[in-house]
Amino acid sequence: MKKILLIFSIVFGYTTSYGQNIKPDVISTAGSFYANNSYSVSWTIGECIPETFFNGTNKLTQGFQQGIYEINTVVDYTEDRLKIRMFPNPATDFVNLEMQTQNKTGYSYQLFDANGKCLKNEKIVSAKSQIDLIGFAYASYIINVYGSNQKILKSFKIIKIN
Repeated sequence: MKKILLIFSIVFGYTTSYGQNIKPDVISTAGSFYANNSYSVSWTIGECIPETFFNGTNKLTQGFQQGIYEINTVVDYTEDRLKIRMFPNPATDFVNLEMQTQNKTGYSYQLFDANGKCLKNEKIVSAKSQIDLIGFAYASYIINVYGSNQKILKSFKIIKIN
């Protein structure tokens, strides 16, 4: 009887101590983790069922990749009476910015690199403008066009090529 009790307590103790150990695994098509003394990077592609819930003041996100950055997509916020075009895309040395509006004052634009660094911040002085890209590396850039109230009217993703 003592042997049975001893075996039962060993099995019970083993399953209890290791049975509640939850390992953070993710099921995805690809991913990895890299670290050095100062930084770490982890990424996944095709993570199943990531989702975010809001209730006004709180935010709950599911999934293993919980970033601290909020990414805003390139969205058109313009009203029907304001038409904004940017061309050519991809561009080499400059892009043209055309605005079709009655009021041509108070507008501005900002040019950002892929890291979010503001490279240019200038006022728009005419309905047709050129934004100079000479001296910038071959990469993707975001140009935000702002109204007189400093709200984003339109965002463009511009690709600079050689």
